[in-house]
Amino acid sequence: MLAALILLYRLTDLEFDRATAGRTTFYLIAFPTGFYLTAAYNEGLFIALLVACVYCLRRGHWWWAGSAGALAAATRSAGILLLLAFAYEYIRTHGRTSGAFGDVRVHNLLELGTVLLLATLTVLMFTGPWQVRRDQLVLPLLGAGLLLFMVSFPSRLTDDVPYPLLPASRIGLEIFPAFMLLGSRATIDRTALALFLTVQGILVARFLHAGWVA
Repeated sequence: MLAALILLYRLTDLEFDRATAGRTTFYLIAFPTGFYLTAAYNEGLFIALLVACVYCLRRGHWWWAGSAGALAAATRSAGILLLLAFAYEYIRTHGRTSGAFGDVRVHNLLELGTVLLLATLTVLMFTGPWQVRRDQLVLPLLGAGLLLFMVSFPSRLTDDVPYPLLPASRIGLEIFPAFMLLGSRATIDRTALALFLTVQGILVARFLHAGWVA
């Protein structure tokens, strides 16, 4: 709780001012259910990691943001939504930079799309109509671990490599449980193949013409 309050104060001071920061932290702890922050629940830890990730994103500390985001996702499944914040902040600050793929935004869309697709498939294996059997939980657990590890080490941004999720579109191939789930759903077989093979054709053409892909 203390870490959450300190980080929330720092972030609010960065975004607004000290007076607003003071009131914000007070409102959080004074909220009717604020006492849960001191109880044996994970709200305090999750808020601390959540705010830490956003604070680091707003300061441009991508490695720290990625680490805090991975820990937040390991604490609560909702932490995976930080990928959206990560992508938005990166595109906002670096989206106009030109790079080896011609358009940085297109390249980052490839990397981000890979992460979001694999994350969605992994979550679906835990809950909902696509949930695997209890004796198969080793598959989504391994997939989640591989995914979290992949996004926990964002690329060090330089003028030559302005891609924080590099090379997720290639390393994502290692998350085989997601492909097993796709393979078990015959109803989307043709749609998935048409989409995958179309994009792969574009990337192969780019790769064979000395273009860097992932």
